[in-house]
Amino acid sequence: YQQSLKTFRDNKATLDYALETTLKEGLEQGIQKGLEQGIQKGLEQGIQKGLEQGKLEGREEGKLEGIIQGKLAIAKQAKAMGLTVQDICILTGLSEDEINML
Repeated sequence: YQQSLKTFRDNKATLDYALETTLKEGLEQGIQKGLEQGIQKGLEQGIQKGLEQGKLEGREEGKLEGIIQGKLAIAKQAKAMGLTVQDICILTGLSEDEINML
């Protein structure tokens, strides 16, 4: 009886150790894989958001540049037509210095 009890306890201890070890290794591998996937997904989302923000800012800068170019073109034409600098300022919203530099 003692020998079979010892064999049973040895087998149980071996099984418990194997389960504990594989569970621990499995958790560590799962956590590592989860972190790697999370980092990758975060990078992808960050890049996508950065691209979208860059496009939006580029469009805004383009619109502003277009508005400024339009005002300068109108100011040049108004100056060529002989309007006063003060009238051109009112018409375009440009400063007197900006108009005098044309």
